[in-house]
Amino acid sequence: MTTNDAWVTLTTSSGSGDADVSYTVATNAGTAARTATLSVSGQPFTVSQSGTPKVCTFGAAPTSAVFLPAGGSGTVNVTTDADCSWTATSQVSWITIQSGRNGSGNGVVGYKVDRNNSKNVRSGTMNVAGRTVTISQGGDIK
Repeated sequence: MTTNDAWVTLTTSSGSGDADVSYTVATNAGTAARTATLSVSGQPFTVSQSGTPKVCTFGAAPTSAVFLPAGGSGTVNVTTDADCSWTATSQVSWITIQSGRNGSGNGVVGYKVDRNNSKNVRSGTMNVAGRTVTISQGGDIK
């Protein structure tokens, strides 16, 4: 029995007649799956191991903003690893995502807050890279 892959260790290396063949497989710390081929009595035996799932951590800043009744625009900075994907969505009709609806790695989300013609203060949220961003806006005092 032989292998050329260092992550598979043979615990039975030879024998004769019927026997159990033993091997151990090291932990795969990478995200990619891997495959090794062992040779048992000249016959190939394949060992496959899945990768460790990538855990992405996201940051979004700022997580809140206050606007006058006239509205305006703002940005939210997203921070994460280069191979981590994210999206940005508004949860209310009066906040519009203008740029950076999705991306991978660090990025910037641009948004617009519509004019508040009501006398009431309002609050709404966006979901940016899994984080809640709260937008508050004063009411028009006309």
